[in-house]
This record gives sequence, structure tokens and C-alpha cells, in this order.
Amino acid sequence: MQAVGGDDFYAGTPAVTAHDVGDGRAIFVGTALDEDGIDALFDDMLRTAGVATIDAPEDVEVASRVGDDGTMYTIVTNTGDATRVWERADGERIVLDPFAVLLFENDVQVATPQR
Repeated sequence: MQAVGGDDFYAGTPAVTAHDVGDGRAIFVGTALDEDGIDALFDDMLRTAGVATIDAPEDVEVASRVGDDGTMYTIVTNTGDATRVWERADGERIVLDPFAVLLFENDVQVATPQR
């Protein structure tokens, strides 16, 4: 059992359960989760599956892909209308203007937004 119900009729009953099945895992969510609940569930699922994650501030999306030749491409997008600061894993802080899109190739910035 992953999580239990709150203080009403469902108190103490499973709200989220997980079962290993073959080489995979089945997860049943029997409740409406709030944002914190969804974050906790996905953090646990990704950690259990060994999926690397990248922290980013609100409105900032970070996606990495590996090309056939092994080149790592990372695209950073500020989807919001406010300036955001993204701190990379190495501690470098990058200021992202509203709606900015940056491209990194093997962790080197290769494209910057035009002003």
C-alpha cells in the first residue's frame, strides 16, 4: 500500500496501491489527488523506475534527448509571461525571459533567444 484515505468514510483504506507484475509495476489510484499528491506519486514512480529528473522552476520545461551519435540535446523553455531563473545541476544560474527557448548541445548553450 502506498497511501491511505483521510478522515471520512474512507479513513484508513488504500488510496494508492502498487503491485509488481512480471517485469513491471501496476499502480492504482483510487482517489482524486491534489498537486502535492500527484508530485509525490510521480516522484516515487520515477525514482523506483530509475528515471533521471531535472528540477526546474514554475513555467520552465526542461527536456533532454540523446541523438543517434550520442550527442545530448537539452531544450529549456519558459512557458510563462514572467522572467524565471533556472539553476542547473552544476549551480549555473540562467535567466529566462518570458517565452524564451534555449538549446544546449552536450551542456553547451548553442542557441539563444533573439531580442
